Amino acid sequence: MQDKNEVMAAWTALAAARRARRAPPGVSPAAAIAERSGLQYLTDILNGHLPSAPVCHALNYLPVEFDEGRAVFLANPQLDQYNVTGTINGGYLCTVLDSAIGCAVQTTLPKGMAYTSLEIKVNFLSALRADSGPIRVEARVLHGGNRTGVAEAWAEDAGGRRYAHAIGSCLILALT
Repeated sequence: MQDKNEVMAAWTALAAARRARRAPPGVSPAAAIAERSGLQYLTDILNGHLPSAPVCHALNYLPVEFDEGRAVFLANPQLDQYNVTGTINGGYLCTVLDSAIGCAVQTTLPKGMAYTSLEIKVNFLSALRADSGPIRVEARVLHGGNRTGVAEAWAEDAGGRRYAHAIGSCLILALT
């Protein structure tokens, strides 16, 4: 197992490289999604060829890896996301987990198809704070069908401490 400081350094370098390539926030036209497979669409966002998701900018997280049936995001929780009890609000983690789940499902879709979230169930395992450092959220598809996709995701820090686990389902939509 890698040292926590080595993992954090690798994550920091990866995040910097992705931020340097990402396009300004915006919404891709439906045609840009429809003419690409789900994986190609997300790869084009990752490489800065299409606009990045506005929510990622607003909440300080970003996609860093996409493979068939898999999505990885890095998030850097800040004081701005605290709730009244002095921890990161659960909605912050839900948002990042939901993004990872949806994108994992999107990577499996053919041209002309997209997803929208149907449901997410989150188990919070440990309190997340701004000083917890960056977290990595990974999602993997469990089921990919014609009408729905199901994926699980988890959030952990550089030391391997898990903060949340989620399972979510997505509705598969034709764009044309």
